[in-house]
Amino acid sequence: MKNRVRSEMSFPGSCISLQATCLSLMLLTCATTLGAPTQQASDPGATQPEGTAAPAPEPQEATETFAGFPKSWFYNSANPDAWARVEPQLARHLGKTAPEVVVKDWINKPEATDGIDPLADLRGSIVLLDFWGTWCGPCLAAIPHNNAMHERFREHGVVILGVCDSGRMAERYHSTAESRGIKYATALDSEQRSTTKYAVPFFPFNVLIDRQGVIRAAGLTPTGAEKAIESLLKEEGALASEAAPTSGDAPQGVEPASAEPTASKTEPEGGTAQPPADGAIPAAPAPPEPSAPALPAAWMEGALARRTALAPLQGKEAPPIRVDTWLNGEACELKDLKGKVVLIDFWATWCMPCKKSVPEINALLDRFGSQGLVVIGVCASRGGERIEQATKDFGIRYPVCADIDNGTVDAYKVDGFPDYYLIDRAGRLRGADVSTASLVQAIELLLAEQP
Repeated sequence: MKNRVRSEMSFPGSCISLQATCLSLMLLTCATTLGAPTQQASDPGATQPEGTAAPAPEPQEATETFAGFPKSWFYNSANPDAWARVEPQLARHLGKTAPEVVVKDWINKPEATDGIDPLADLRGSIVLLDFWGTWCGPCLAAIPHNNAMHERFREHGVVILGVCDSGRMAERYHSTAESRGIKYATALDSEQRSTTKYAVPFFPFNVLIDRQGVIRAAGLTPTGAEKAIESLLKEEGALASEAAPTSGDAPQGVEPASAEPTASKTEPEGGTAQPPADGAIPAAPAPPEPSAPALPAAWMEGALARRTALAPLQGKEAPPIRVDTWLNGEACELKDLKGKVVLIDFWATWCMPCKKSVPEINALLDRFGSQGLVVIGVCASRGGERIEQATKDFGIRYPVCADIDNGTVDAYKVDGFPDYYLIDRAGRLRGADVSTASLVQAIELLLAEQP
């Protein structure tokens, strides 16, 4: 799995300005700590630490979208200031392989897992991770809704998986689960390792993972989570004949989930052609530029909106890299590397997941370098002045260079670090945002091709 640092940039999931922030343990407070001004009605039996508050109430209208779903399905979306703070934190998760959850002390453990690495065992299922706390009133208030989703969706291969906060009042875990009647699977976070991996910014924090193990949404309200699950199932045709939801707590004014996510497709430059007003038959369009066959979709990262954004790059001549400050090798241009397979590793000097991935990338060069693989590390502009020291500290052995004003990052629509892009022997971008787990397969396939 690729643990990634999301960037506030020309995507971090969508289109935000680039100011990347490393994944770190957020303050485990409720959403008002992040700017939400309104406290959701708290369960009378809940105990909340002084000074913390719950996520804002679910908004009433669905006009904008986020992660391919109506923005109103997400906590804090009704408050512009709070949303501006929380959106980059939510966006960093999108389209990435879900990090593992490290838990213990299971209740209602799914039969499909031994509990050690549940997400790996549940690959092929849709998983809703519910990060909750015994001290959190809105978390407790959501339990009946979660129970209803469990009953409704389990026959469709959907697993509701609660991860209970172990940092506060964890001694109440068993008694709370029993008194509240939790029917779905839940476990206690192991030394807060899961909340750290997911950089949980507030409670409850719902993360929706698709059957390929990719995060499709984070920060959903309980109602939003149900509707997002409906949307994923409708993509598969699984709910075509099912009756309307039975949990009955959708806010007024929120439209039901559409059959597909609402992310728009990218239109060709210039927009869609219109027929001439005089009824004349327009000239036949010029044939499209031929492109190389795509690598298997399963080898790529990102949900529908992400893949749609990258589609114009796939199979076409790779954009040039605008860089300087070369280390571990001579300066070069991509056009001079035709005949080679090029792996571009987009990284940053402040990015710890980048540092952790370096041994794997070094090993790829050792294994495939003699067969024609070239690795180039393109360092993000922010922190680029530390590239020489970071290259030594990280143990990077392949050539690296510093991006100029994020021109290369923008050209390749990079949405997080590290990001891996593969260019074939003919100089065509064949893999935009390849998953770490698929790099070896993708490199082997491209090396086997003739230029």
